[in-house]
Amino acid sequence: MLKKLVIWGLVAVVAVVILGLAAVAVFLPKEKIKEMALEKISSALNREVTIDDISVSFMGGLGVQLDGIKISNPDGFEWSQFLEAKGLDIKLQLWPLLRKNIRVDRLILIEPKIALLKTRKGQINYIFGLIDSVAPPSVKNDFPPESELAIAAVSFDNFSIENGYIDYVDDSSQLGLTAYGINLKTKLTSPENMIYQLGGRLDADSIIINSSGENELNIPTLTIESSFNSRIDLEKKQAILSDSEIEINGWKFDIKAGIPNTETLDYFNLEVVSDQRSLTEAVAWFPPEYNFIPDGYTASGEIEFRAALQYNARANEKMKYIGSADISNLTLSVDNLLGDFGAEHIDIEFANDAVGLDIKGGFLNNNPIEGAINLSDFDNIYI
Repeated sequence: MLKKLVIWGLVAVVAVVILGLAAVAVFLPKEKIKEMALEKISSALNREVTIDDISVSFMGGLGVQLDGIKISNPDGFEWSQFLEAKGLDIKLQLWPLLRKNIRVDRLILIEPKIALLKTRKGQINYIFGLIDSVAPPSVKNDFPPESELAIAAVSFDNFSIENGYIDYVDDSSQLGLTAYGINLKTKLTSPENMIYQLGGRLDADSIIINSSGENELNIPTLTIESSFNSRIDLEKKQAILSDSEIEINGWKFDIKAGIPNTETLDYFNLEVVSDQRSLTEAVAWFPPEYNFIPDGYTASGEIEFRAALQYNARANEKMKYIGSADISNLTLSVDNLLGDFGAEHIDIEFANDAVGLDIKGGFLNNNPIEGAINLSDFDNIYI
């Protein structure tokens, strides 16, 4: 009996594959696919698009793969291509296809190289017309043109990038970013009318931030792993990020964020909570100029923190932050007359123009120390 079930199962799988091949061959011949793809993509983007070849794909479901796809930059840019990819795999729903109805189940962009450019005059190469044909109509006026590429990408029910590469160059601010090994998976659902839930993962093997001039930064190479879950209410024009986390160079953070009005974007809030790390790892995580351990000291202990950031475009003080950090089992060692300093706990509270330290179970050269230090008004420091 079991043997018959296995045989019938194999027959069913083969039958589905044959049906899929037949459907693609009958309803979507290669030249028709290529012509349709070039017409649709070119008209949506208003860019020149080329495709080397068309093939049928089976990995992860029946699909049609556009091999060697290229999308040009508009006039006025030094780089000729906006995107070059090994392929765009368009996964199709089989049963609708058998009824001559083409429904895209998932889009997979394979090994893309993407150039995001901004000239000194402010011209950018990632504004398209595709948001009019892809994103929900109510989204068009709620977000600035610069965001339409991202909105269009995630407007598909399932969208993925496999092993991507991004070059971002902003000549107007002399800032740049290069990211390797990008893997993205998104899933979009609509549980209610005008409400969308977007979740997924975004990982990058290596992110290098380049800067020069007044904006010169010294940021180490970053490795990122993240998961996100967001809810967008188009009627109320609100966006919420929840149950999300990001790991940057091994340090994990839980993240929450909210935008009460996506049309004006004049207010947002962000909350970040870290996991516990050793002081040695924490010091190595920051750029050298932000090293918070005094020169000549060696440190041991653990640290964790939480912070909240609020931006209000209508307030006199537009950016406000508040937070706390907990350093436990601290020991600072130095070879001089001062001796070792340590504490069971140091609770740190900080805000825009104030910082406070509460030392518990402390010692200096084997003598007990406990107390609190509060600093405010950094322009005219008060202790």
